[in-house]
Amino acid sequence: MPKPKRAVIRDDGVRYESTSAAAKAVAGDQTNISRACRTGCKAYGHLWGYADEGSFGRFARLLAVRDSMDEPYAQASESMMLKSCPFCGGKPYVQTFESEDFAEARVVCSSCHVSTSREYSGGRTTWEPTGEDLTRWVAIDRAINAWNRREESPYRFPANRQSAELDASSQLDKVFEEADELADALHEGDQAAEGILRKMPEAVVRRAHADVMLRCSRRGDYGEIEDIE
Repeated sequence: MPKPKRAVIRDDGVRYESTSAAAKAVAGDQTNISRACRTGCKAYGHLWGYADEGSFGRFARLLAVRDSMDEPYAQASESMMLKSCPFCGGKPYVQTFESEDFAEARVVCSSCHVSTSREYSGGRTTWEPTGEDLTRWVAIDRAINAWNRREESPYRFPANRQSAELDASSQLDKVFEEADELADALHEGDQAAEGILRKMPEAVVRRAHADVMLRCSRRGDYGEIEDIE
């Protein structure tokens, strides 16, 4: 069964019923126009995009990224597209690094400082209708996508119901108490608890996490939870 045709639009507003119709109109190759729609590169002197993805496909996404930034052109900015930190629940921000020829971006948690690697964009990317340089938005878009793909962390615990009613000093004691229990659980596992927790294998951490939660549940800290095998 043939694939349904997708309308395409050119950066000057001209719309075609399909990539084959566009290729015929410009006496070009359909494959080149399809590639331009997917990647945001030029074909036959124009930018192209699938009409159902926005005005110019990928470039509509980049403009949305730009518009989501609280300070679009600052080196460190927050974006409405970012999910909260999977490790601590903190608020992340985007940090950019630019030179004349390239741009890099990464996402950093403002609380625990965990971050993505730097996402690289080489060369310059210009949006022809306005002449705007979009290189930084390509890098930022990649960094946002990398950050939002992170899974929830096994290092994060639910709010401690019991410690919420304690003073600050007692709450701190509670944190140390749970840390000791986590260390005990790790020692009882297959490997010793050495270095910071994030260096431990995930399977060991998850087993320790379950152990600590069960102990705290029996003490009434979290309320009742089911046993974890």
